[in-house]
Amino acid sequence: MRYSPPFLAPTLLATLLAGASIGPAAADQAPRLPADYPSHQLAGECDKGTWLAKRHALEQDLDSYNHARLEVAGMLRQIVHEYELEAATGQQLLNFANTFEEMAATIPEPDPDSNEFRNFDFRVGLSFAAVAAYLNDNDALAARFHADRLDPETTVGRYLARLDVSRDTYQASLERARAEAAEGGHTCS
Repeated sequence: MRYSPPFLAPTLLATLLAGASIGPAAADQAPRLPADYPSHQLAGECDKGTWLAKRHALEQDLDSYNHARLEVAGMLRQIVHEYELEAATGQQLLNFANTFEEMAATIPEPDPDSNEFRNFDFRVGLSFAAVAAYLNDNDALAARFHADRLDPETTVGRYLARLDVSRDTYQASLERARAEAAEGGHTCS
């Protein structure tokens, strides 16, 4: 049975690509960003000490989220063994894992306002899209992934649960900082 892209959208694409919908940035100019792309310039009060502490907390939460996203490499390696895949399929998933591990070794500073970070975020999003497309092209693999994603006892289910917690923690911190900045009637950069 073939699954259309919307099948994976609520699972892999929506869950794993959260916040990764921008294009690459040129070195000399900022890219056009979606309105909901996170910016740490919007968060905080203009008391520099308080604002710096809040920005540092946001950066820590974003860094944790990036590490959680890239833990997909370990999940892919594990399901290669658990799913007893054909050699070619397993090798492709291991290749994807290698790509994510390379990105994990070069995570930039967690500053969503920098071109370096935006480019990194875009590469992560493209890599997740490639994995989703590959899963979608393999009926048996897609069906197994779909079944496992909701089961917290499986490798996929555990990974997605950790990812959800990490993403939700970062988004809650960002929203809290934005709300506090809006209450003060001004922003800092």
